[in-house]
Amino acid sequence: MSHEPTSDQVSLRDKVLFRLKNAFYSASISCANLNASLSSGVNVCVKSYADWIIYNEIFVDGEYKNAVEFYFSRLLNASRPNFVDLGANVGFFTLYLIDALRQRNASAQFRIKAVEGSPTIYRDLQSRISGQARSGEQIELYNGLLGKRSGSGTLFEFGYHAMASVTPRRFSRGVVVPFLDLDAICSDFESIDLLKCDIEGAEEALLSNWRSVFQKTKCAVFELHPQDCDTNACIVMLTELGFSNRKVLRSGKASSIELFWR
Repeated sequence: MSHEPTSDQVSLRDKVLFRLKNAFYSASISCANLNASLSSGVNVCVKSYADWIIYNEIFVDGEYKNAVEFYFSRLLNASRPNFVDLGANVGFFTLYLIDALRQRNASAQFRIKAVEGSPTIYRDLQSRISGQARSGEQIELYNGLLGKRSGSGTLFEFGYHAMASVTPRRFSRGVVVPFLDLDAICSDFESIDLLKCDIEGAEEALLSNWRSVFQKTKCAVFELHPQDCDTNACIVMLTELGFSNRKVLRSGKASSIELFWR
């Protein structure tokens, strides 16, 4: 979810103006106290400019709508489907998914595992998801990086939280975060019905190191970042893992959203 100017040719002036705009809009939105309770009972809160952008992408523009509806079209009376949200940020996709599941079936039972790398964003994610689950709904949250099988890495955070990444950026703050064992996280999932991945350029390492997780995934929707990883290699690996079908949901220079299924 990249909305900051990313080209090396962008001037320092433009980058500073972007951050000033982010700070001004975030302060204004924070004062507005934008909270909404959807008809499904899901509570959505918009606290900052980055929140506003992501909220509109997911809830208004329906960036993942086709992926979720595609899952519903293949639903085979699964009593308790399993979902994985990699790169959960402050939780808008997870909340969108909960809302869609409840809209389809008010007594839906499901399990969601959501992973966020930034410790700062993770604390916000916890506060937004806390208390949202109903009986029969299981939502588990994890903080850590994804990609390597062990060790730690440096994640770069700054005010516009949608851009937290392992790629250093001007004015960002580096924080050391351990890599998570994705096999262990998903060990109690015999299969994964839908996996969403938006991890800001770490998707190639993820696919290289956690093949077993994707071997039991039926459908995956990726935000691919060609400036930060080899997206062609990602597509080849997904094909090798059995995802013979692919549909581009949104294309752009900085990123694309693509749906893969068996």
